[in-house]
Amino acid sequence: MNDRTSTDFPLSRAQLGIWFADQDEAHGGRYQIAEYFDIAGPVDAAAFRCAWIRAWEETEALRVAVTDTPAGPRQSVLLGPSPDIRFLDLTTAGDPEAAALGRMRDNLTRPLDVTREPVLTVCLFRLSSRRFLWYQRTHHLTVDGFGAALFAERVAALYAQETGGPRAAAPSFGSLADLLADEEAYRASAAFDADRDFWTRKLADRPRPVSLSDRSWQPAAPVLRRTARIPADQADRLRAGLGRSLAPTAVAAVAAQLHLVTGAEDVVVSLPVTARRGDVARRTPGMLSNTVPLRLAVHGGMSFADLTRQAALVIKEALPHQRYRAEDLHRDLGFTRGERGVVGPMVNVMTFPHTFTMGGHTAVAHNLSNGPVGDIAVAVGGRQDGAGLSLDTDASSARYTEGELAHHEQTLLGLFRAAADDPQTAIGSVAVAPAPRAVRAGAPASGGEEAAPAAQAGPEPATAADQAEPGGSEAAQEAMVQLFRSVLGVAEAAPDDAFFDLGGDSITAIQLVSRARESGWAISLKQVFARETPRELAKVAVPAAQEHATAAGPAPHDAVMGPVPASPVLRWLEELGGPVDAYQQSLLIRTPAGLTQETLRTLLTALTDHHDVLRARLVDEHGWRLHIAPVGSTTVEGLVERVAVEDFSDEETVALAATHVRKAAERLDPWAGALLQACLFDGGPDRRGMLLLVVHHLAVDGASWYTLLRDLALAWEAHGAGRPIELPPVATSVTRWNGLLEDSAHDAGRLAELAHWRSVLTPDAPSLGERPLDPAVDTAATSTRRHLVLDPARSAPLLSSVPAAVHGTIPDVLLTALALAIPAWRAERGLPASHDVLLDLEGHGRADGSHEADLSRTVGWFTSMHPVRLNPADAGGTVPQDATQALARVKEQLRAAPGDGLGFGLLRHLNADTGRELRGLAKPEILFNYLGRLPGREDADWSPVPAADVLRDGRDPRGPAGHGLTIDVLVREDSGGPRLEAGFSAPAGWLRDADLDRLCTLWDEALGALAAAAAGREVSRHTPSDLYLTGLGQDEVDDLEAELERWA
Repeated sequence: MNDRTSTDFPLSRAQLGIWFADQDEAHGGRYQIAEYFDIAGPVDAAAFRCAWIRAWEETEALRVAVTDTPAGPRQSVLLGPSPDIRFLDLTTAGDPEAAALGRMRDNLTRPLDVTREPVLTVCLFRLSSRRFLWYQRTHHLTVDGFGAALFAERVAALYAQETGGPRAAAPSFGSLADLLADEEAYRASAAFDADRDFWTRKLADRPRPVSLSDRSWQPAAPVLRRTARIPADQADRLRAGLGRSLAPTAVAAVAAQLHLVTGAEDVVVSLPVTARRGDVARRTPGMLSNTVPLRLAVHGGMSFADLTRQAALVIKEALPHQRYRAEDLHRDLGFTRGERGVVGPMVNVMTFPHTFTMGGHTAVAHNLSNGPVGDIAVAVGGRQDGAGLSLDTDASSARYTEGELAHHEQTLLGLFRAAADDPQTAIGSVAVAPAPRAVRAGAPASGGEEAAPAAQAGPEPATAADQAEPGGSEAAQEAMVQLFRSVLGVAEAAPDDAFFDLGGDSITAIQLVSRARESGWAISLKQVFARETPRELAKVAVPAAQEHATAAGPAPHDAVMGPVPASPVLRWLEELGGPVDAYQQSLLIRTPAGLTQETLRTLLTALTDHHDVLRARLVDEHGWRLHIAPVGSTTVEGLVERVAVEDFSDEETVALAATHVRKAAERLDPWAGALLQACLFDGGPDRRGMLLLVVHHLAVDGASWYTLLRDLALAWEAHGAGRPIELPPVATSVTRWNGLLEDSAHDAGRLAELAHWRSVLTPDAPSLGERPLDPAVDTAATSTRRHLVLDPARSAPLLSSVPAAVHGTIPDVLLTALALAIPAWRAERGLPASHDVLLDLEGHGRADGSHEADLSRTVGWFTSMHPVRLNPADAGGTVPQDATQALARVKEQLRAAPGDGLGFGLLRHLNADTGRELRGLAKPEILFNYLGRLPGREDADWSPVPAADVLRDGRDPRGPAGHGLTIDVLVREDSGGPRLEAGFSAPAGWLRDADLDRLCTLWDEALGALAAAAAGREVSRHTPSDLYLTGLGQDEVDDLEAELERWA
């Protein structure tokens, strides 16, 4: 007897249906699912065993044993040992394949008893050195076809790892408890009631079921099977004439056969479905599959095309209600257990065979059994060789003979042939040969049986880093490697790979710090910039539990309330003037199935209680500042709008959400503390939806969204598990950080930076506009915007090899292109010649190395802004032909800003004396903002919707434009690779549309020139800021590198 978990569970409704049917059968144990995988290559038996056992250990459904108790059947999960895996070498058999299939068929004749473990049979047959068959059988109560496919693909991934291939993703299967909780949530929902109403209305005046046989149903009769082929040319004509989808065509053909043989004009056939509508169901092996009845009106004058169109509509109407169990419908319609329901033949469709890779070799699934067949079941599917379609017909031997089954197979093939020849052919004109036995309408047909649903791809590989085990530098190093891979979305990262060389930027560095803390390791943003590699970060990483609180912030979860010192960016906004009520950022987020408006309120309440700034209001007390309300004093009751989108496609929902952004922004009121609005686009209990969050910019910036999305996901997980919502601590509060900045604005070190800012802002730069900016006219509403997208092929070098050419960063490249484009643009317009480009550069503002503060999980508006003066020309005013030389110069000009530029805002807005001086100097007309690498490749719950704008930053339409030209650039992850996206905007009266278009083109061309100049470079060029030595110029650095190369 195997050990079991101490907890047992009831059976799901799907399992109960099979349990009772299995108990009723005269010869129980026939509800089995069996298949074999034909592997076209060698298989390492030892590696296969290891991979299979690991997958089995991850899959609770395959470790189930059932006990029949007085209170009903209960299931528990076995802890071990694993089932026996047999290996049989049949290479010496006369026909190895026939010998293997014969052994499989023999095995299928032996009943399975789910109350006795194990219920799994596994065997690997060796047919030759390059062909193996992997056979597997289990009781249908434990798993369905979809779950079997998930398990097989998991074995394949683990086998690849065992044989030296890529590392398998972390386990992601859900548990039995997850499946049962998901089912109970559905059955308690309004969707369950709506589904029941749909089906009972649909079948209220149901017809008598029809069958192709006049014999009565008998329990557990052996199944007959015939397999035929629909030729490729015929299959192509079917698709051309009746549509690409096979399901409506197959359903129409079977319905036509029922009509022609029985004369019935109101027929019901059944369609097997996965019944998996949510994330838990889609990633968890188990028994969930169901059958839905499809009711069609058929008469002889209908064409195949008309019947196929009707079938397509009926299928589309039925699928949203597929979770409602056939057993429940059977009871609702008043049938007793001995009756077989309302449906006739079953139609299953698999567009393509289930294939996957096993150690680099193709494995193709072949179904052997889906359990008993009460009447007849037809399966149409694509063939692995692409030679047309396969047609499998299974039938109960109690109702059909071999000859009768062959006749019905030929009739169906004839119908497919006639439909392919002419889709407009009337069904009644197709001749049907007399059946070898009399067939009558109204014969009782089977119901409740289920064929394996079409195999589908397994879940996306998990991207979260494995939890690190604290205790040593080796563990810390491995944790850092995994975190690099996870945060940057790269398949490989080595201990000596630099974070920024792998595509990291300042925003993802903040995410790295936050994710490290979640994984049990404490590192700072300053350390990421200073040390860069996993090996070096491991030397300073300490277990988070041992980290001492710093002076930069309160202890975790300390309540923060009352007035908040003003930040530089708030002072800038106040000085800019104009309305700010609708100044916001918005994000469209994918939400899990089953999220309700009430649950969303619970999650948002947890967020507002945890993140101080979400409870803030704007006040004017000798200048603008925020005032934070106590925890629990705010309500989100009226902030959550719900829009039903059950019948909307994703594209339609995204378009609808765009119309709600402005409406939500108009409801914001920072003076009244209304900083957050939410709109739930509810896809229903079984379909994922979307959430539009609109947050006033006073409470959020680009880096804050990562924390908000992570916390929503954690809150959802805790709420679903019935646990209190406890979010990770915030190390440094907004109040504490702004206080540190206020103090720092008067430090001697900050005051010493003033000379640098004077030099940058003197003299003024030639204007780009047609006239001076007018705050009364040049507003956000009057601005023109251009959007530029570079495809992944063009983006790739700009994100990797080009910055690497000078040990630079992505913003270095983007700004160098701008420094090359604007002088050329000036020259074309006949403006005074100048290579100087003066602009304001936005930053995340969360650290500059002068404070030991951790803002990686602090939500708020921390944006910094400082001026830079760029000039790609040499001292003689000549722009180099080699664009990488211009890149090196611009990189050094950017590095010259002290403390990453944070000090400028302190001196300009928080120090009255230095602020007066800086206010009188030049004002840059250009604002440049690099938003970093933002997600878009995955469509996971609680992540941005890939099809939507990644991050919408909306000024109040009435507010004045702070700059003449604003440029926002981001990197969006795409299925084909990351791509650069840029937005250029300018007030319409300040810059003509044609001039804005030309500037975009010149910037694009400059990026191309940089990529061309860096192409083929094998040696990266260092610049003075890369070295600790002081006083060296670029020529001296070049000489030093050349000398080092001679020594190498």
